[in-house]
Amino acid sequence: MLKIKLFQILALCLFTFAFCPATFAQTLTVRDIMREPSLAGMRPDSEKLSPDGKFVIFAWNAEGKEPRNLYIVSTGGGEPKIIVDAEKNFELRTPAPESKLNYGVIVRDDFIKAREKNLGGADFSPNSKRILFTQNGDIYVLDLGVKSNAEQIQILDKNWLKVQDASQILSDLTPKLIKSAQASGISSLDNYLDTIDLYSKLLSDLKQSPQNEKGIETEQQRADILQSTRDLINALNPLLQPQIKIPKSDLNKNFIKLFIQLADEATGIINRVDVATADYNSALQNFSTKPRRVTRTQGAEFAARWLDDATILYQSGGNFYALNIEKTALVQLSREANPQTFISVSSAAPTEDATLLAYIVSDSSKQRALLVPNYLDEFVQSPTFRRGFTEQKVFVVKTDGSLEKPFEIKIPKAEGASYLRGVDWAADNRSLIVDRVDQDTKRRQLFYVYNVGGKDEQTITITEETDDKWIGGLSRIVEANPKDNSQILFASERDGYNHLY
Repeated sequence: MLKIKLFQILALCLFTFAFCPATFAQTLTVRDIMREPSLAGMRPDSEKLSPDGKFVIFAWNAEGKEPRNLYIVSTGGGEPKIIVDAEKNFELRTPAPESKLNYGVIVRDDFIKAREKNLGGADFSPNSKRILFTQNGDIYVLDLGVKSNAEQIQILDKNWLKVQDASQILSDLTPKLIKSAQASGISSLDNYLDTIDLYSKLLSDLKQSPQNEKGIETEQQRADILQSTRDLINALNPLLQPQIKIPKSDLNKNFIKLFIQLADEATGIINRVDVATADYNSALQNFSTKPRRVTRTQGAEFAARWLDDATILYQSGGNFYALNIEKTALVQLSREANPQTFISVSSAAPTEDATLLAYIVSDSSKQRALLVPNYLDEFVQSPTFRRGFTEQKVFVVKTDGSLEKPFEIKIPKAEGASYLRGVDWAADNRSLIVDRVDQDTKRRQLFYVYNVGGKDEQTITITEETDDKWIGGLSRIVEANPKDNSQILFASERDGYNHLY
């Protein structure tokens, strides 16, 4: 019976080969073989666990195609949900001028264009309330929020009433202010016809009846009132400047006194409007479930991560920057990078309290340029690769930008060519661990720089390991004890086997 079954299967295979040759004669290119969707399906990637352990974010697409969306799921269970749709969030940059030299050399098909819309570097803030990610070379921030929708709406409406009240008072005061300015001889009415039009526009926006069921202004109505208020303030500002010329006349003395009183009152109201608007915008940002684009530059921002709950560390144009998204404050942390002279910065290592940043400066200017032709495309390309030794230094800077110049970490000079594998901070946020390996990988040194930047700064050689062959990759583990600044953990094969010390 088994022989009969095997014969039937063999006969079926022969029939398929004989009568369906087109099925097996298909030409498959490398692009066809490697394109999405994968035979195993699209796997989630870029998984991140929130610091409080309550959520996981990951990149994935339910349809198995690029671009990947950003999902979030509770560690306590439940269905994952999309929090950022990559296709909808994508904003096209102004394309670079087309170069005839690139025609036929650089090929960007639909698959490549879709991948360019992917989200990168998703990261939770330390308090787990915000997520940052990059897309198309810019940084976005998504506020997850800790309050319910009802609570957030209540806070939003409360802040809006303050804006509305201050705008109403300003609109009521404007005609009196203009009339007193005219009566005082400060300026003629003709100079303020545009201001009167703006006042009328604000009054009209304030009197618009709410268009939703709950009797609350729509988002567009509120935006119109905010814009009308700002336009009126800009028009009134020249009249409220301290240096404005007030005529000295006994005839208009009472009108001048009234104008000065009303101008002081208007200045105070404008301050109230500014404070109320700032509070409302802050509440609006916290309520929003849409990502905020916090950078909009011609260059590209990458390697973004949180320094603290409000500050983002990222790299752009070769250098490191710190951006506080609440204070809208930007600090350039490093200034040494210069692609034209082949100087770069890397390995940014902030302290746990985010007050100091250590980084490595690499000078490759003495390397030799090698031209390696690439024959794969329609036209031969000849990219330049640089090879040779690199000089490296470690610098430390304060993240608040209070240091005009970073200070250099002094470590013993290497006997030959070497490279720095990385830097790490000890638990005291003041002492630095530097890992250095010779270029031939036959020697590895660990340095402990005690109290960086202090008068008692001291560099201690923790360990120096040599091997006639090479220092293995696994034996290069080094970690600072997060609780005790006098201890570090490192791996070594000094006794012939890889052990932790």
